[in-house]
Formats: sequence, C-alpha cells, structure tokens
Amino acid sequence: MKLSSMMELINQTVGDAMSDLLMVEAILMDEKMSLVDWDSQYTDLPNKLMKVKVCVILSTVVYTFNSGS
Repeated sequence: MKLSSMMELINQTVGDAMSDLLMVEAILMDEKMSLVDWDSQYTDLPNKLMKVKVCVILSTVVYTFNSGS
C-alpha cells in the first residue's frame, strides 16, 4: 500500500527534485532514521561519462557510432 501511494506522488518522467526530496523525508520518517543515519549508509560511487560520436545523415534520422549496443 505504501509503495503504490509513493508511485502516485513521484513524477517518474520529469524527475521533480522537490517531490523526490519529500519522498526521501517520508521514507526516513517511516524508517525512523535521521539524515545522519542515512548519510552514514550512503557510499558515493564514481560514474563513467563518455562521449558518443554522432553523425547526422538526414535531418530526421540520427546514426550513432560506439554507442555500446
């Protein structure tokens, strides 16, 4: 029940930061955790950004190279 209610509050398409923040706060309250408790469990992992070369042949079709798929 709680999870289905959360899905209605968060806009998954847009990724609204305010609703995400409020949802985190609600979850922390439900789990009886503080921000310090939550932060102690969080481990920042490195991300890997890469450039993808794009060659546009037609104005409506985009071909990519080295896209990983």
